Amino acid sequence: MIILLVTTCLSAKVYKGKCGKDVNWHYISDTRTLYVMGNGTMDDYGAYIIKDKKTPWRKFTGLRKVIICDGVKSIGRHAFEECANLERVTFPKEKKCYISAYAFCNCNKLDSVVITEAITTIGEKAFAACDSLRTLSFKEGIKSMSYLCFGGTRIERVILPSSLNSLVNPFGCCDSLSWIDVSKENNFFSSVDGRLCSKDSTVLYILPNNELGRLEIIKENKKHWQDIYYSFLELLEDGSIELDSTILKAFKALESREKLLTEKGILVIDSNPIREIGMNAIDGVKGVKHLVILEGIEKFGCHAIRGGQNLKSIYFPSTLKNFVDKDRLCIGGRLEGLQQVFIASEEPEQLFQSSVSNTNSSHFIKYCWASLISLSGDKDARKTCVWYVPRSAYSRYKNHPCWGQLNLKAVDCFEKTKNIYWEEGDKFFNIYFF
Repeated sequence: MIILLVTTCLSAKVYKGKCGKDVNWHYISDTRTLYVMGNGTMDDYGAYIIKDKKTPWRKFTGLRKVIICDGVKSIGRHAFEECANLERVTFPKEKKCYISAYAFCNCNKLDSVVITEAITTIGEKAFAACDSLRTLSFKEGIKSMSYLCFGGTRIERVILPSSLNSLVNPFGCCDSLSWIDVSKENNFFSSVDGRLCSKDSTVLYILPNNELGRLEIIKENKKHWQDIYYSFLELLEDGSIELDSTILKAFKALESREKLLTEKGILVIDSNPIREIGMNAIDGVKGVKHLVILEGIEKFGCHAIRGGQNLKSIYFPSTLKNFVDKDRLCIGGRLEGLQQVFIASEEPEQLFQSSVSNTNSSHFIKYCWASLISLSGDKDARKTCVWYVPRSAYSRYKNHPCWGQLNLKAVDCFEKTKNIYWEEGDKFFNIYFF
């Protein structure tokens, strides 16, 4: 219920009500500001709540600013979703508070957010699809960020604080994001050339969606390698020095990396020192048509490769030890353009072993492979996609209860080179990265 209080002046009106057992709200019309105050948790709202509970301030379409006061322990689900004119949010600074799922989803005029030291957790899609959100900063205090909590925003660079210890790609579908930095005091995460990795750099947690932007920053930060490379070329041309062919290839690889992505849409994930790609780590990287995972990477989290409507092919290395994690495939959702997948491993049984051994086989096959039906729109990617496997292991793939359902094709290319990508016309090309 909305209660009209007192008029503070001829034009201003103050409204108030409850939005939790021990939480109240005040709305001041002339400043278009909503205050949330009290000593408890806010109510949850939205379609998932009984009777599709509506927020009491839904009629204030001109709401521009929200101030969450100290003492409020949570910001409810869907509390400020689709507040079309919301421009600023102020969070508590002293007493702990968490932001629930969808709390500020689709607030299209919200362009800057400061996560204060009182905020400990940010729920799933809390700020997702805030189209104008470009600036995001964190104070020390945040510990956990859920999937897509900043998904689909226009954030370009972000610095994560030392207090953060848990996340599941909060920046998926952020097409402008090119760089992620991490406080050096963080004990759980590190930044490796703008990618979010584990502290020891062996696990890739987030690959920024704007890969070209990331490469450009690397180029700016490491201009010296270009000078060294061209100096070597000059010395080679006048015969002053002879380079080992491996070293020369390495220099050429550095130069060609950006060219490969811009001209052919090829993204290469290095294996040094990465050994694992985490859940939802590669989520909708724009402009990528062919994804190549280099030898040495062994493990993938569930839906580690996800999204990317232009993605046509994926290459998995022979070092791969699992294709399933927690009863889910390592690829998933919104891969409508996927046409070819290369599995270089000669151990098809091992790729499913961890899950099948603990699950009823027939139930697992039906549940796990069901996600492939949605990869190519309304078509079943088990049949519409070509799955290339080594000829030497083809019969084992074909007779496997899971792999046998796929549109398998035996090829010899895995015996010739481990680093390949596919382009138009069933042609195989070698690429070398060190």
